[in-house]
Amino acid sequence: MLDLGMVLDRGRLDSKFFLLPTQLFAEANDNDYDALATRLYGFRFLTTRRKKMATWHDFKKEIKVSEGSIFHMYLDTVGKVTVGVGNMLPDVASAQKLGFIDRKTFKTATKDEIKAEFEKVSKLTKGLIASSYKKDTTLDLPATAIDTLLDSRIETFKKELKLKFPSFDTYPMTVQFALLDMAFNLGTNGLVTKFPGFKKAIEAKDWKKAASESNRPQLSSARNATVKKWLEEAP
Repeated sequence: MLDLGMVLDRGRLDSKFFLLPTQLFAEANDNDYDALATRLYGFRFLTTRRKKMATWHDFKKEIKVSEGSIFHMYLDTVGKVTVGVGNMLPDVASAQKLGFIDRKTFKTATKDEIKAEFEKVSKLTKGLIASSYKKDTTLDLPATAIDTLLDSRIETFKKELKLKFPSFDTYPMTVQFALLDMAFNLGTNGLVTKFPGFKKAIEAKDWKKAASESNRPQLSSARNATVKKWLEEAP
């Protein structure tokens, strides 16, 4: 913490603080920021620091943690072959469209190699920890390809959410993040049918009420806390 006693010596301003008040404020933390402005200038400034707002980059980082970002094919809880950030592959053809590479040689996988791996994974036990399938695979999807798939899923969910919530584009960014997180987990239909109280609060733009209605018992407390925080912080 900045020592105000060092700044003000019996009411005398040190020249560097007088000439460079912005530098001084940069050294102050949130607890003494207002007090410093008051003592320097003789009256209170509106000096509350603006909170760092979440960005789309922050959202993608969070969803990767929540959903997992897996480089190899694995089975989800219902037995669907999946890769990346919860990106379900409905059939061999959908997997063959992706740029899988051999984990050891880094060479681009052939369609036959992708087909063989898809069929092998599809016969494994479903619903295990995603990382446990790695030992049964030899192909990986590069991080850039995973990010491209994630961006595509986000855009798809946005379009679906706009059909459910026509004012979606006008919602604060953190509210959009919360809706997208729930869509990733529940699907857009599940979101509106399984959480009617949440849906009603969103439509009423009552973000605090929506926060209280957003809890999903089957998910981790950390993920629920993040969504609740996004909603509570919405202006």
